[in-house]
Amino acid sequence: MGIKGFVEGGIASVVAGCCTHPLDLIKVRMQLQGESAHAHAHAPAQAIRHALAFQPSHGVVPQTITLPSPPPPPPPKMGPIAVGVNIVKQEGIAAIFSGVSATVLRQLLYSTTRMGLYDILKHKWSDPHTGNMTLSNKIAAGLIAGGIGATVGNPADVAMVRMQADGRLPPLQRRNYKSVADAIKRMCRDEGVTSLWRGSSLTVNRAMLVTASQLASYDQIKEMILEKGVMKDGLGTHVAASFAAGFVAAVASNPVDVIKTRVMNMKVIPGEAPPYSGALDCALKTVRETVSVAGSSTDNGDEHERSTIRAPVVSRTTSTHLSPTSKENVQEIARYDSTRPTKIAQESLELGRQLGVCVVGNETSTIRTITRSMRKELER
Repeated sequence: MGIKGFVEGGIASVVAGCCTHPLDLIKVRMQLQGESAHAHAHAPAQAIRHALAFQPSHGVVPQTITLPSPPPPPPPKMGPIAVGVNIVKQEGIAAIFSGVSATVLRQLLYSTTRMGLYDILKHKWSDPHTGNMTLSNKIAAGLIAGGIGATVGNPADVAMVRMQADGRLPPLQRRNYKSVADAIKRMCRDEGVTSLWRGSSLTVNRAMLVTASQLASYDQIKEMILEKGVMKDGLGTHVAASFAAGFVAAVASNPVDVIKTRVMNMKVIPGEAPPYSGALDCALKTVRETVSVAGSSTDNGDEHERSTIRAPVVSRTTSTHLSPTSKENVQEIARYDSTRPTKIAQESLELGRQLGVCVVGNETSTIRTITRSMRKELER
C-alpha cells in the first residue's frame, strides 16, 4: 500500500503540475513585481552634477560632487491576465511553459514524497473501525509529510523559480538555463552545492502549511460531504473537496510563498551583500515596497523626479566664513524633517540667496541636496 501511494501521488502530481504550469508561472512573476528597487540598490552611483554653492574664497577652485541618483519609480503592478498577456507578447507563446522540466522534477521529488508519506501516516493513524482520522492527526501527518517532501525537492524548486522568473530580467542579466539539469549543474558550479537548498527553511514551512491545510482539509471536507449526504462518493465529491482544499491551502501559504520565491530568485554577486539577508529581511522589505507603492499612487511624482544642480563646493574652512546668524539658520534647516519639503524649500532657498547659492531644478530635489551639503559643512 505504501509504494502504491507514492506512485499514484507522483503521477497525479506530475499531470497536475504540467496542466497548471502556466498559472504557476504567472504567479511567480506577480510575486516578483516591485523587486526592481532592489536591483537598483546595488547599481553604481550615477554622476549627477549637483552641489551647494557658497561663494568661494579667492583662489578656491570650484569642484563638483557626485551623489547616487534616486531609484526609478516602481512599475505599476499588473493582474494575472495582464501578466499572462504581457508574457505572450514579449516572450512568445512558448514562454508560458518556461521551466516545465523543473516542474516535472519538483513534482517527482516533492509531491511524490509528501503524498506517499501522508498516505502511509493516514492509514497508520486512522481508526481501524471507521477508517477515519481525527483532524489533529491529519494536520500532524501533513506537517511531517510536507516538511520531508520539501527538503527532498528544494533543488528542483529553486531551479523552477529561477527558470520561470528569467524572462522578466533584461537580456544581459538572464541566467538562460537550458533545462533543470543545466540549472542544477550551473548552480553547483557557480554558487556551490548549498545554493540548491537556498530558502529551504521557507520551502519547508510553506510545504508544511500547504500539505497540512490542503490534504487535511480535503479529507475533512470530503468526509463532511459524505456524512451529510450532499453527494455520493465519486468524481463530483472529489472535485468539490479539491477546490475547497486548494483555496484553503492558497490562502494559508501565500505570504510564505511570496518570500520563498523572492529569496530563491535573488542573484548573489560575489563581494556584494545579497539583496536579502534572510527571510525576515525579505518580509520587511516586501511590506515596505507594498506600502511605498500604495503611497506613491497618490503622490505627485516629486519623489522620482531628477534635477541637475551645478555649483562650486568650498573647502573645510567654509563654515568659518559664515556669520553666526547664518550658521544658526543652517543648523535649523539641517534639522528639519525631509518629509516637509515645501517649508524647507522656502527657507533654504531664501538662505541660499543670502549666501549666494545658485541652483537649478526641482525644488524638492534641490532642498534635499542643500540640506545634505549643509550637514556636511557643519560636521567639518
